[in-house]
Order: sequence, then structure tokens, then C-alpha cells
Amino acid sequence: MDVLLKIQSYFKNYPHTSYIPHLSLSLHHRFTAILYYFIYKKLKKFIADLSKFTIFSFSLIYITPKSLELFYRLRDFKAQESIMKKLRETFFNVFFKDIKHELPGMDINSNPFEFYNRDNFVILFDDWRSMINKLEDTLLISEDLPAVDVQIVEYIVSLEWYENNGCYQPKKVNPEKIETNRMTYNIIPKYNFSFPSISLARCLRCTMPTDMIIDGYCPLCKKLMEKSSGLDLESICQTEEGEEKLAYVFITIPSLIRHAKEVAAKRLILDMEQDRLKDNRPGLCPTEQGLFEFLQAVMDIEEFQNDLVKDKDKVRPIVQNPELMVYVMSEGVFWDFVPYIEEKVEKLRLDYALSGVLCHHTTPFWSIMEKLTTFAKREEIYRRGIYYDLSGGEVMIFTDNEVKRIRELSNSAPKSFEGKGQLNILVQLARKGSLEELILEIDIRKKQQKLNESFAENIKKAIRGLSSLTDERKNQNKRALFIKNVVKLA
Repeated sequence: MDVLLKIQSYFKNYPHTSYIPHLSLSLHHRFTAILYYFIYKKLKKFIADLSKFTIFSFSLIYITPKSLELFYRLRDFKAQESIMKKLRETFFNVFFKDIKHELPGMDINSNPFEFYNRDNFVILFDDWRSMINKLEDTLLISEDLPAVDVQIVEYIVSLEWYENNGCYQPKKVNPEKIETNRMTYNIIPKYNFSFPSISLARCLRCTMPTDMIIDGYCPLCKKLMEKSSGLDLESICQTEEGEEKLAYVFITIPSLIRHAKEVAAKRLILDMEQDRLKDNRPGLCPTEQGLFEFLQAVMDIEEFQNDLVKDKDKVRPIVQNPELMVYVMSEGVFWDFVPYIEEKVEKLRLDYALSGVLCHHTTPFWSIMEKLTTFAKREEIYRRGIYYDLSGGEVMIFTDNEVKRIRELSNSAPKSFEGKGQLNILVQLARKGSLEELILEIDIRKKQQKLNESFAENIKKAIRGLSSLTDERKNQNKRALFIKNVVKLA
């Protein structure tokens, strides 16, 4: 099973078909195999009389731990990582134990039904009710597993059969008659609602009433508070040249189960329709409730997260779920990591906000987390593309006035493919050349009428006015990011 899944991973970069390029061949193969297994189980059940096999269903199941927004402490996130790992192991042993004998080689790390596993799980299965029951049983007896939200999208297919020479044959399924149901369950461990009949205190951390207070905390929170995050931030900052600042990188993506479908409809399919040769095929549209688009997105995000850690030894993950990723590193690694991660995240083909903070290693993580997540929600930067905000630390890449100039320039920036191409060339040049070399390149493009004269003069003025950072490499990155943001917002 492990080898089979490994082979299929190589097909992630190949299109599903020539006329559906936004989905991968890997997704097509894997989904088809799973669907075949679901149908096989049903056929075995109704083998005596196939005409009774009239309903076929399967479900997308998205399991997410309850939000940690009240805490935002580093140890909370690292504890969540270990707790979710335990939940995954427990759940696999309880739920999939009866399936393993039918699928040789299947184990917790080679589970074909699991499309994503980090701080969240994405599972495709045919019996969501039994899965919910097993999950409830697992959490009810647990003393340290978290409450979880479970989003379910169920697809129900009505089947019709006709008799042909004594054999039943299925009629072709009408896609318009496939029903979908969307449900959300909140599953809470027993300890979360086993309150004392009389309590004079509440836990300072989770606010639950309890008659067992230890230094202001309930026993479970006290146990968690005593655990280390496992990250020595001071050692991360130590280099051969001495102590550097600490750097955090945040990547946030809108609610993925809806966003993946929206991106496919408004960008990916639309772009493909404009580029392909005209033929008689009907216009494409995303799958109902965004099933394929969501599965493709989480597969891409998991590969993206693997690449970030695999390619950069000094980058440590703190949070890894489909909609929020947080990494920590030293300042020296950060300045090389910014263009690297920018290139990687573009391949996700999703809206995102990419933010970074440089600070002292003693700066509380919760204060940075709160500032950046609040900023992302307030500014709605998903619709605006890349934005680098380091105002939460000691260094600020872009001041408020510089952000204002980015937005102003984006209004007059070239909107054509060719015009944006010229600006993207300038981004690459800015990363390698000096300020005067960049200004010269803009003048050349203005003289060749590749850039509008008014826009060229305005962007030169804005670039010259950028506040200076501590060394030329940082200034080169800043100029490149400034132009890149103008392109993204144009």
C-alpha cells in the first residue's frame, strides 16, 4: 500500500485529463480506486439481488480540533500536535482495524482514505455515521484528547437497474440527481461536561467550573502547562556570528472547503476555457460542494508543507493545518526563506496571506499570533494577494505609507499579461541588482514603451522613497516585494 500511494504521488503534477487540468491524475486514480472499493462493499452486500442496491453514498469528512484562539501559547500548539497524533493513532486502530485485512499493507502511514493529516484530518469514507459513532466512543473515554469539529459533505447517488437476459445492469447515473448534504458535528470529551454539582472556582485557562483547582488551573490544564513546547527558541537564534533575531512566518488561507471551489470557478477553469481550442464539450464547472477541488487543494497543501520542512533544515513548523501555517527560524534563514516560500506558495493556486515578524526570542508567541491573525481578518488580505507585515516585531518591511503607495500604484499598473510580465521581470532584477540598476531598467522599459511613462515615473519615485533596512540584501528583497505586491493587486 505504501509503495502504491508513493507511486501515485508522482502523478500530482500531471493533469486529470487534457480538458480538466486543474485536477491531477493522482487525485483521479486515488478517488476512482476508493470509489471502486465502496461500490465493491455494496455489491457484496446485495449480491443476491442487485435490484435492491438503490442508494449509494460516500462522504468527505473534515476533522478539526477546537480552536485555540483563547490561548495562542507556543506550548498549546505543540501540545495540540502531539494530542492530534494520539487521536489519529487511536482512531485508526479503532475504526480501520476491520478494513486492514481487505487492503494488504494498509497502516496508519499508508491510509488511502486519509487525504490530509497534520493538525487536522481529511478522510473520504462511505459510512460517516459509523465514523462519528467511533469518534464519539474514542473521545468519551479520553482524558486528554480535544473536542473536535467534524464537517461532513455527503453525496447520495440514486441507482436504477434493468434486467437483461436474466442479469441486472445499472442505468447511467444522472449527475443532476446526485444529492448532497452538509452537516457539522461538535464532539466533546466526557471530561468537558462532567461538572461538579457545586463549584466555587473556574479554571483560569479553559474557564470550566471545577472543584479541583491547582494554582488556578484544572488538572488537565495544569498538566498541559507543565509540558514544554519542545522548541528552544534561544538556540534557533544562535549562529556562528552570534545571536540573531527570531523570525516567524505565517501563511493563512481562507476557509478551504469553500475557497477551493471558488478559485476553480473564478480563475482556474475560466483561464483554461479561454486558452483551450474551441470544441463541442460543454462548459466546465466545479464539482458539487467542491469535492474534487477541496481534495486536490489539501493534497497540494500537504506536499507544500512537506517541501518547506524537507528543503529547509533550519525551519521549524509550529502550526500545520490547511488554513494556517506557522514556521519559526533565525533572521539569517528568514531572508533567504522569503523568496523561497513565495515561489512555493504560488504553486498552490489559492488566495493566501504571507506575513513575517522579526523579534527577540523572548517575545511572547501569543502576542505575535494575536496581532497577525487579527490583521489578516481585518484587512481581508486574501483578496489582495501577498502582503508582508513585520510591524509586530522590531523591524518593519513596509511602513503604512509604503503600503498605501502599493495600493495606489496597483490602480495604474498594467493589467495586461504582457505588462505584468514586464513588472515580474523587474521583480527578479530587483532581487539581484542595486537601486540604480533597477531604476535604469525601468527607464529602458519606459523608452521601449513597454511601461506607461506616468506609471514608470511613479513607481521609480515610490522605490526611491522606500525606507532603508540594515543591509543591501534586505533592501533588494524589499524592493522586489514592493513591485511584486503591486503586480498582485493590479
